[in-house]
Amino acid sequence: MVKKLTDPLDPADPLTNSDVDLAVESIALLNKYQKLQDRYTALLKLNQLSIDCADLNALFEQVHHSIASVMRANNFYIVMYDQTLSTLELVYHVDEKDELVLGVYPIDHFEGSMTNYVIESRKALLATPEVIAQLEQAQKIKSVGEDSIDWLGVPLMSDGFVIGVMAVQSYSADMRYQESDRDLLEFTAQHIVTALTRLQDRGRLQSAVDARTKELMHQIRDREKAELLQESLYRISELTNDPDLDIDKFYSLVHNIVGQLINAENFYIAKYLSLIHI
Repeated sequence: MVKKLTDPLDPADPLTNSDVDLAVESIALLNKYQKLQDRYTALLKLNQLSIDCADLNALFEQVHHSIASVMRANNFYIVMYDQTLSTLELVYHVDEKDELVLGVYPIDHFEGSMTNYVIESRKALLATPEVIAQLEQAQKIKSVGEDSIDWLGVPLMSDGFVIGVMAVQSYSADMRYQESDRDLLEFTAQHIVTALTRLQDRGRLQSAVDARTKELMHQIRDREKAELLQESLYRISELTNDPDLDIDKFYSLVHNIVGQLINAENFYIAKYLSLIHI
């Protein structure tokens, strides 16, 4: 007897069970492949961003969007760490509960935070409720800001030094982070540092070019002034050699020549006569 498509599945039918298992496995593989494809696309975009982006604020926003395309990143922030000044600069921050103003904060403001823990340990941290409890019990962190279910942060490393932290967090038990998410953030951190270095190098180069241009312009202006002064002195000298030139006309022409060197709207010439007593 041929089984109709509308007939209920028979659990005892091995062929039916095999088909169901194969379908479930195929769907799982397709989902896994799609996630891998999405991550690969996001990584390619991040790599291109680190090359093309010319503005840090735009870079941080695009990084957030790229990460959000492959994992939940409703709560995401980036801080830059200045070891010399002991400060943290919050350069990008999006959060459902915490409201922080972008800007520079003393590092003491984040004392006991998981951000500080990542800076001190120089390692990524996937803080589940169990890990958070262990760290709090060991007095390595304390509650700072809104309590999250999962917190995931990675250091931004440059030449072996921590220069910042990038983190995401979840306030929902339905949305948890995995080690694969940590790997993605660590990869993203490398591209952020690459872009930072490139933009800083570009900034230093631009500053050097601007300084040299300013120096050259100053030298050109000085040379032009010297040439103009020399020409003016020559013209005045020529005037003194003209025996037919009226003295009042001479003074007027001198005024005109001096006015080409400096602002001489108010100008006068006075003759000093010394009385000689015999």
